[in-house]
Amino acid sequence: MKKLLTGLLTLSLLFLSTTEVLKVSADNTYSIDIKDENNLAAWKYDWNTVGIGAGKVDFSSGHLRMENINTASANYALYTTNKFNEFRLDMYANLNLPCPSENNFDGFDYANLYFTMFIDYEDAKEVENVAMAACPWTYNKGWFSICFERIAKTSRVQMLINESFDGNGANRYFCESGNANEGSVISNIDWCDNQYHWYTIEATSTHAKDPNRPRPEEIGITFKVYIDGVLQTSYFQSNAYYSNTNKKDEIIPFDTQKGYIGLWASSGYSANATTENSNVFVDIEKLQITSYDNGKENAAPYTLCEKPAFNLSSIDNFSPAASYDADEEMEIKLSELFTYDGDKKLTYEATCNGESIGTIRNGYFVWTPSKEGTYTISFKASDGELEATNLVRFRVVEYNNSSIDKPSIQPSDDENNETNKGCKGNVAGMSYLSFALLSLLLMLKKKQ
Repeated sequence: MKKLLTGLLTLSLLFLSTTEVLKVSADNTYSIDIKDENNLAAWKYDWNTVGIGAGKVDFSSGHLRMENINTASANYALYTTNKFNEFRLDMYANLNLPCPSENNFDGFDYANLYFTMFIDYEDAKEVENVAMAACPWTYNKGWFSICFERIAKTSRVQMLINESFDGNGANRYFCESGNANEGSVISNIDWCDNQYHWYTIEATSTHAKDPNRPRPEEIGITFKVYIDGVLQTSYFQSNAYYSNTNKKDEIIPFDTQKGYIGLWASSGYSANATTENSNVFVDIEKLQITSYDNGKENAAPYTLCEKPAFNLSSIDNFSPAASYDADEEMEIKLSELFTYDGDKKLTYEATCNGESIGTIRNGYFVWTPSKEGTYTISFKASDGELEATNLVRFRVVEYNNSSIDKPSIQPSDDENNETNKGCKGNVAGMSYLSFALLSLLLMLKKKQ
């Protein structure tokens, strides 16, 4: 891995030293209208996300955000709702990815965000941690990558071919722009300035005009990358391709291959670097994908997928212990009382006769009953939308080493009759009186 990273770093520095770029000022007024129903960055159900190590990928801020990007972690997100070949992706994001030397950190001097395209799983929702396919050599699925990278204190836009179609995604090669006047691997806008910018990636295919006499070198796909409406680089990839893996000419169907898009953030920061101490992060506030597969004249942005239907219900066959000792702390694991397939954090409540009882601690119900009796406790779980209730009866006895068995306490048939309920009843006093009478009878018998 380190050799691969070192090689990529060397290639990047070579591009940096040999390419001249005309810097232009970003247009602060440039904007793209993205409707809420098309903003994929604000809807986690369209994505499969994975954070490795300290890597953090979530929607807690209301949109897609990646944090703690270092060599000991990884951040992945895969748009799993639609596959496509020709498309336009518009994104409003802050890619704050300064390289380690700019923050006085050790490590390889790079930080980046990859967009990997044509990830060709049959159904990404059925694969565990499928978002990791955004890294070209993981699962060998992504065919093409566009990378926004900060290296040697310069901001760059790169295109790479990943030979995943030959089962070797680690073989990936920089694609130089076909026209130096249209941009280069070094961005002509410094996007790494801790500000939000508009990023556009456009892929359009060129198909054979005469299917009976196709010319593979003229068939393929063209990629263009814009920042704030300014073209950064463009590249045409022909279907006629020389495989560096198989060492032969091949025909790769770039013009028709459909797949998912994945995002992968990585860096050369040392393992102690976090967003908190480095301020390195990716924050995507808006993201829209428009498919051109049915022609540009019929193009329309993808809408948000439907929210999955989640279920929260009580587990009716939960069995508490036969009895619990008074004045002894007891714990009940609350996840054993409910079944839940959602993705939110559950909150819990415990009440007895309408009053709070015990405490909720780290997912457990913790309670120290003060006297014996039978207690019916109502447990409620909620994810903010769904709710479920589970009624559980607990038998509490007085702990002692006497060989005399104490009479059992039967639960009340009437839930409203509080005189027989452990939370407010007098059952414990009645038990003490019975015990005293029994002792007196034994003493009288002994004297006789």
